[in-house]
Amino acid sequence: MCLVQLPYCLCLHIGRVEWLGGALNKRGEFVAFPETLNMAPYSAVQQPKQVDLMSLVGEGRLRAGLSALSAEGGAAGGEAAALYRLSAAVLHVGGPRSGHFATYRRGNGFEAKRWWYTSDTLVHEVSVQEVLRCAAYMLFYERVRPEPAMSASANSHHF
Repeated sequence: MCLVQLPYCLCLHIGRVEWLGGALNKRGEFVAFPETLNMAPYSAVQQPKQVDLMSLVGEGRLRAGLSALSAEGGAAGGEAAALYRLSAAVLHVGGPRSGHFATYRRGNGFEAKRWWYTSDTLVHEVSVQEVLRCAAYMLFYERVRPEPAMSASANSHHF
């Protein structure tokens, strides 16, 4: 599978109900999932443009050609844009015909390292290890936005 364009929010569904012997059966097998997901192997990353260096030398444009090559970015930029962070996991509590859904949810902003379990009127903080051990029904990943690179001039301060 190859995705041409990656979404901001990646939603994954884990099928937990099956027909077995003419009856509905809820599957409880553990399915491991990561906190950080790299989708680069499953996405179409644009290949750097091929440049004929000999023609650039002949035309006196070698420097322009090399800077154009470095500006293209390549795999490093594409891979960073393909990183996702788990933001929520939904689980089903109950049997195949009844029950309700509960959610593990990552905090926002400065609380992004904290996780919360929510079910109806119950809300309490949990560890990320508890989240990664749950029998997830749906997983929600948000694309990680790479931090903008600071230029060398922005990093140096002259007094």
